[in-house]
Amino acid sequence: MKNEKSLESEISGFFATLLRQNFGKGPTSVYVTLTRPFLAVHFRGFIAPLERILLDKDENKRIVETRDLLMDDLATDIRLNLNKLTGLDIDTVYAD
Repeated sequence: MKNEKSLESEISGFFATLLRQNFGKGPTSVYVTLTRPFLAVHFRGFIAPLERILLDKDENKRIVETRDLLMDDLATDIRLNLNKLTGLDIDTVYAD
């Protein structure tokens, strides 16, 4: 089995690629903490150009709604790929 740091690095790469493919832009950094059975992922610098426009217009609610829709759509793919990488059965994906 891979060590935790190696897994964290692979998970970080997976999320960076996933976000870039689905949002058009990836985060500047992805921090992953794997403490079985929990996995926490933190993104920094993750504002898409469209979201920047919405922020400038004080439309925060629209950003949250759009991200929620996309994350709901990606949840199955996230669970499956994380299972392949870590061997963990991911029950739920939370995003805020």
